[in-house]
Amino acid sequence: MHPEVNFVQSSSEFSNDANDIYYDLFLGGSKKKSKLYFLEVPLLLNINVEQSKRVKLQIGPAYGGLLKQTVDSLKSNGNIYKNGEWAAIGGLWIQLPFVNLGARYKFGLTNLNGIDSRQPWKSQSIQVFVGITF
Repeated sequence: MHPEVNFVQSSSEFSNDANDIYYDLFLGGSKKKSKLYFLEVPLLLNINVEQSKRVKLQIGPAYGGLLKQTVDSLKSNGNIYKNGEWAAIGGLWIQLPFVNLGARYKFGLTNLNGIDSRQPWKSQSIQVFVGITF
């Protein structure tokens, strides 16, 4: 097992009008943007790939607690995202003598829509990391 604690910043864009996608790409549009700040705790199982102890497959769950949300031009002062998220993570970790490299794919299992249940909002992200071994 490989526990971690990460500070995660993510962003999203949303709109009420499908035409905003075109207008944002070419004419400036009016899509709203939001930033979310999470404290995330993944609990990852490291599985050695074949006989190498330097290449590991990482899989496991993660829970992120929402610390802060910032939404552009929000007319109400209420929060539009739920306060926590469960996610599943899968990735690859390479441990070289002094450098660690890795990439992960994280997909959300929790509906983040804190307004209503008409449309589910789920997160997805790609995480790339480099570390130094002392």
